[in-house]
Amino acid sequence: MLLYRIADTPHHIAGTVHVLPSDATSLPAELCAVHGAAGTVAFEYPPDGSGGAGPEPFLDPPALLRTLVPEETYRAADALRRRLGLGDNFDHLKPWAATRDLMVTLMGGWDYKPGVDAQLWAATDLNRRITLDDEDARWAFDRAPIDEQAAGLARIANDPDDGKRRISKMVAAWRMGGLLALEVFETEMHVMAERAPTVSKALMDDRNALWMPKIQGLVARLEPALILVGSGHLAGPAGLLARLERSGLPVVPV
Repeated sequence: MLLYRIADTPHHIAGTVHVLPSDATSLPAELCAVHGAAGTVAFEYPPDGSGGAGPEPFLDPPALLRTLVPEETYRAADALRRRLGLGDNFDHLKPWAATRDLMVTLMGGWDYKPGVDAQLWAATDLNRRITLDDEDARWAFDRAPIDEQAAGLARIANDPDDGKRRISKMVAAWRMGGLLALEVFETEMHVMAERAPTVSKALMDDRNALWMPKIQGLVARLEPALILVGSGHLAGPAGLLARLERSGLPVVPV
């Protein structure tokens, strides 16, 4: 678990994972205790989908997926689509949306369930919830260049188990906690930046910068707050832990 107290304050920031294995029956007791004591719980974005509208997943006619991505990518993706039993509207999806549908379906077979964010959202009274982001994170994928989207589709189509390996690695790191866990997440964020630089910047760096003034505003209050973000947002020199340190708000592990 990655849970930190902002030094000399009653406030905490926690790194989360967005999915958990179905056999994970409970969340860490320390995290649950901090959550119960918090007057305000800040989430990245509503994990139940109740936030602002996301991007349109379908292409504008007459565009088709097969005309936007390399032929070998489309063939591999369509073969995986048929193996997973996805619908015939696949050819009308934007590349990022095709990747998402394949990944979500694969994850169902890997026996994952909604993760820390979704579970704590459901356990948080409406008057205690706030969100750091006003925009659905899927816009980061929608605004990426087509070739970057196509590369993501190629990766999952050609190696469907890559996502499973990476998710398993991150869940194991989250459970372990500590500096080694942060190193795992920092490495994963480097991989993302190399594979999809536009998405990485929008999804990670830009959002971290956007959230910092809101987090500083929460920390200025007397009422205890718990800030919940994906663990990758904590790691590295552009992560929230380093940003808090540079702003004069060091953190200490719980």
